[in-house]
Amino acid sequence: MLSHVDWSRMIRTILFNWCIQVINIATSILAARLLGPDGRGQLAIVLLYPQLIANMGLLGMDRGLSILTGKNLIKHNLWSILSVCLVLSLGAFIIFYPLAYGQIRDTNIFKLSISYAAYMPFFFVFMLISASFQGGGHFAQYNKGRISFYFAYLGLLIVFWLFNYATLSGFVLANLFAVVIASFYSLFLYIKLYGFHVLTFRPILRDVFTLIKNSWMFVGPMIIVILASQIDKIIINNNLDEKILGLYVVYLAFSRLGGAISNAFNVHMFHESIQNNIARIYQRIIRTGGIYLIMSLILIIFAKPVIRIVYGVEYIAELYSLYIIIIGSFFYILNEILSEYFRGKQIVRVDMIGGVIYIVILSTPYLITNPQGNLQSFAVFVVCAEVIKFLFYVWSLKLYENSTTERYSEV
Repeated sequence: MLSHVDWSRMIRTILFNWCIQVINIATSILAARLLGPDGRGQLAIVLLYPQLIANMGLLGMDRGLSILTGKNLIKHNLWSILSVCLVLSLGAFIIFYPLAYGQIRDTNIFKLSISYAAYMPFFFVFMLISASFQGGGHFAQYNKGRISFYFAYLGLLIVFWLFNYATLSGFVLANLFAVVIASFYSLFLYIKLYGFHVLTFRPILRDVFTLIKNSWMFVGPMIIVILASQIDKIIINNNLDEKILGLYVVYLAFSRLGGAISNAFNVHMFHESIQNNIARIYQRIIRTGGIYLIMSLILIIFAKPVIRIVYGVEYIAELYSLYIIIIGSFFYILNEILSEYFRGKQIVRVDMIGGVIYIVILSTPYLITNPQGNLQSFAVFVVCAEVIKFLFYVWSLKLYENSTTERYSEV
């Protein structure tokens, strides 16, 4: 069972995530209202490929650093982190440019996407610093760093709106500057936590090699997982149109309004699995799943009036698709909790196979044919992919439990 301190941390994390969720809702509403479905879809395309390549470009370094920090196997050397970020940024942009050039057909959207790609070095700094906080159990710093991005993004959007610059390019620049602000704030928190000695230059090769040695196992799985997290938008971009993509990202954000609970459990699940604490994972899944099931039912019941009032009447065009997406998000939440447990245990093959299952089920119909070419049929495929992935995770968890029990009985 969780201790009083653990529950206190969990509650604070949930509150932080709910605060982030509120800000996310505000930015989502602004984007939906000011850009409309078509413009919201264009914004999703602009952000899609830089974020896809940046997340893949981490090469599992965030997971490796989190584990090394949690086990006190690496020194707090800021120069090592910055050096790794520089190399990752160069590699990511080299891969990003030809991919974006081949995938983005609109010249203006392509140029905006190239401009947004300047966020990559700051993103890498932010992610690795956050990973260090998470691995070390410094959840206050971890949450403060994360929430700084959302506050900066919302604040910049409001300023741009007041000066009549809340256009597509305004949203892109606001997101870019928010990442920069969050990375510098995370650096400040890192120095404040560990002291100014982290700024003292020390040889970096040993730390870098240690990080690579403990991260390589995550490269394949994380690439698959990141691709799986964006494959839905890639499929819509290539097979449907910008308006449907705009509707989809709004529906997806609405369907995951209860994600604060999931994120709080995920952070602590990963940390506990690193520390080899055997969590009562079934109870957690049932507890979290029960809470989110109730929230999902509430979202379905109030979807139409809320969407109409908050986002605008043009966003109620695909309500049945929204209901199906909410069901898919319920299983997505459960999958994320299970995934964090396996990542912390360094059982990376489960994440990789789960991601492959999701990608294959979701993309195969569109590789063979374009079924009806509408959002509702796509939403059905999303639910099928999430459910089958969940069943695979549960089966893998049972296998892991049985193997662990057998090892203990042999001892």
